Amino acid sequence: MSTTIVARPGLDQSIWDKVGDRFNSLVEGSIGLVSRLFGSANERAVKATGYIRPKGAEAHTVTSGSILDRVNSLEESMKALSDDDLKGLTVQYRERLKAGAMLEDLLPEAFAACREAGRRSKGMRHYDVQIVGGAILHQGNIAEMVTGEGKTLVATLAAYLNAISGQGVHVVTVNDYLARRDCEWMLPIYNALGVSAAYIQSDMDADVRRRAYESDITYGTNSEFGFDYLRDNMKPARHDDPGYHPFYRQAQRTPLNYAIIDEVDNILGSCIHRCPELREGGRNLPQTHGDGTQRPARIASRRHGETARHRRGRPARLRAGGPRERRPAELAAEGGVL
Repeated sequence: MSTTIVARPGLDQSIWDKVGDRFNSLVEGSIGLVSRLFGSANERAVKATGYIRPKGAEAHTVTSGSILDRVNSLEESMKALSDDDLKGLTVQYRERLKAGAMLEDLLPEAFAACREAGRRSKGMRHYDVQIVGGAILHQGNIAEMVTGEGKTLVATLAAYLNAISGQGVHVVTVNDYLARRDCEWMLPIYNALGVSAAYIQSDMDADVRRRAYESDITYGTNSEFGFDYLRDNMKPARHDDPGYHPFYRQAQRTPLNYAIIDEVDNILGSCIHRCPELREGGRNLPQTHGDGTQRPARIASRRHGETARHRRGRPARLRAGGPRERRPAELAAEGGVL
């Protein structure tokens, strides 16, 4: 007499679920142990700048010889400078760049000068943690800060440092009001350092918009920067071509150099819904500009955090849009080509 044993599928599934849960718990526990021993990637990045703050502690220490320590060591010498001497530092930094220095070499001095300019012109001294945020932005990473921790002031550090090259800096905000407010709010700091800043608005005409882009630092929204890029693709002349009327020249300077994106999670979140290339992870897709050259558009591609920046070498195709898609004929007519 034979006996047939029928397996119960529910029991087998329950066993596998338990095994899976145990395995997940083991992996998470291992990761947590490694993080406690060596620190997370975020903690290591912050410590690399010289900022050491143990968990639960209110005070922090500064590592000797670090970026933060070098910035702090220059504070008293910056205070001793006259207003003209402080403004003249930018000229000296640009001469050193031409002589072969790198922006990283100038970072401690530029940050110390920006801190002193903020103290003199606005009564706002950059705290150590804000110096760390500026260094993180310059390195191409995302600095996550809650409301009230001074993101607008932090952005001046990286914006000023990268404006020294004279190739232009874009500060991307979420609306026209913030673009104008942040620019006018931080303008005394930039003036004290001898660099220019301006903002673009949705209702500006082409000539005023071009002058804003000629400034060392330009504030604006992601939609305005994106549409200006698209309109420039249909312009017959470069922005500095004297053979054409200014209306027919490109507004933006090329190649694009550096940008800081405020509220990057909101801006890129809306862009990704409209841009298939960003959803696919980004590609180095060239576009034809008005001068006939091929070059890629670049934008920060990380989606979490509140402030980020992009540099050449992190390519993703930019296709910014408004509340609805606009046809090429509309853009061409608006840009004066048709």
